[in-house]
Amino acid sequence: MIQSNYPKFLVIRFPFGAAGNFVASCLQCSVGVGHWSPDMETAKPDTDWLGYFKSVFTPNYSEWMTNEPSSRYSLGVKEIFSSYYERGNDIEGDRFTAAESACHPHYFDLRSQDKYIPIFWMKPFFPAYFERATFVDIFLDDDSIRWYDKAHYKKHFKIIHEGEKLKVFNMRHLPSLIPSAFKGTNQYITYFDSFREFVKQEIIDNPVKDLFRDADAFDDCSGDRPRHSMFLSDVLDREKFISHYYQICDMLAVSPLSLSIISELHKLWLECHDF
Repeated sequence: MIQSNYPKFLVIRFPFGAAGNFVASCLQCSVGVGHWSPDMETAKPDTDWLGYFKSVFTPNYSEWMTNEPSSRYSLGVKEIFSSYYERGNDIEGDRFTAAESACHPHYFDLRSQDKYIPIFWMKPFFPAYFERATFVDIFLDDDSIRWYDKAHYKKHFKIIHEGEKLKVFNMRHLPSLIPSAFKGTNQYITYFDSFREFVKQEIIDNPVKDLFRDADAFDDCSGDRPRHSMFLSDVLDREKFISHYYQICDMLAVSPLSLSIISELHKLWLECHDF
């Protein structure tokens, strides 16, 4: 039996490295959208968003994954489901309620206020607990694919030479970001014979990239829920992004940031990228 009081998830669907965290962070500035940081949530609406963005989005790619905003430490929803793997797909009803006990107090604070709770999702599946969800999708297009490959490579991997091998650290599987029950199961370190082998396997043949090259990929797994879609090239263009941002805020019925502030946030984030 599907219960009617699932959380009001704001589901950001995008491939790793395609500006999903930036888009989610902009939307979290609105009072009606829960912020992952309890301190930033408490400070609304009198918040220095530019100062906050400067602290979490920096051009130090080797530390990008550790500096950027994360719900891992404040919400705990990764203990319920995976945004990429099949874990948690079949949870519903009382099982979902029981699984929620692993979440953190801040999650329940946002839930009790019926605020949008932002999460990431990278698989074509519509679980029962998305009954009240709203979707924001970021797809890849020809104008953004090269930028995406560079961003994915620079932000999500650390590479060192170890003898004749290439030692690659997958920063998505950084132990501090992995749910407690799955530490040690996700492959954090992989060895490759050459840089070309690494690029072929992790960048060129990245399966999630192929999924998000298809703008129709989620048509059958969005239910009848509100949904807004855009391309990564739209996010990279200031005017196009701001237009999408205001459309999304209208869809969510939340108050947006002023034009001057959202423009500054986009400028700061984009200038973190030197490619």
